[in-house]
Amino acid sequence: MRPIHQLVKNEYQRLHRQSEMIAEERKIRLTNQIPELKSAFFELSQIGVKYSKEILKGSISAEEATKTTQTAFQKTDAKIKSLLAENSYPEDYLDTNYSCSTCQDTGFMQKNGPRCSCYAQIINHIIQNESDYKIFENQNFTKFNQYVYSDEENTSLYGIKKSPRGQILAIREKCYEFINHINKPETKNMLFIGNTGLGKTFMSNCVVVELLLREHSVYVTTAPSLFEITSGYMIDKEAYSDVYSYIKQCNLLVIDDLGTEKMTESRYAQLLSILEIRKNNDLSFPCKIIMVTNSSIKELYQMYTERVASRIAGDFSAFKFIGNDIRIIK
Repeated sequence: MRPIHQLVKNEYQRLHRQSEMIAEERKIRLTNQIPELKSAFFELSQIGVKYSKEILKGSISAEEATKTTQTAFQKTDAKIKSLLAENSYPEDYLDTNYSCSTCQDTGFMQKNGPRCSCYAQIINHIIQNESDYKIFENQNFTKFNQYVYSDEENTSLYGIKKSPRGQILAIREKCYEFINHINKPETKNMLFIGNTGLGKTFMSNCVVVELLLREHSVYVTTAPSLFEITSGYMIDKEAYSDVYSYIKQCNLLVIDDLGTEKMTESRYAQLLSILEIRKNNDLSFPCKIIMVTNSSIKELYQMYTERVASRIAGDFSAFKFIGNDIRIIK
């Protein structure tokens, strides 16, 4: 999955380029139709050049040049607007019409300032149009349906004194807490455990979408894919540098299918390294993890080394998904 921050940047660049290209095409067409307009634009382009030369010659001060330049710009701009009106075009016809007039298709209210309100629209556009992210269109909190879970308790079967519905509602509440407090170092990572078809991946995707809409960086992968990247980085650092760096520093890393990967001693070390790096990063900026597995806590201890298993147990809050396979129910 390609990092979404790059897709967002690409989309803003596309929109910005498109708006400016349309404006430039209009300008070329009209200046060819209206010769006086072409002369006015040439005159406008020469104003700054003219008074820069005067400053260099010493025949005018910088302050005087600024005032004179502003007056000349205003006069020529008024001439351009007059020519547009005479030819039945609105005064702003040649202005660049950005898709978002607030940020001018940059995504920021000001340079390196807060995000513009259109950011969420761009995220939704990517979710609807990018194949890597289309799954999130149907896997978010607006699609959550508690009624596919039974409200009957069965302590002997599930091992907890809650119905599947009560448990999934409690997990959803904890997910909201995780989202709302992701900036706090004391907020623990999340471990989703349980059999297949109980909504673990769905719930992690709900968290992903919500954090994306709140402008956090997210990377979603499976355990086998994660270790392909980390192993590849050990062999060719240049080729894997960008994605490996993103895995270490994104605000949320989701590792699905934990326990399905082929484990080796080197991969134990790679996983432990990622856990430790992200834990240290989390002291300075949000750097959380959600792990999703069909294995139980006991099985994780049997699969991984003591150091890896104890790190997971200590740094993650475990949430058990219970009930019947939702896909069969649906």
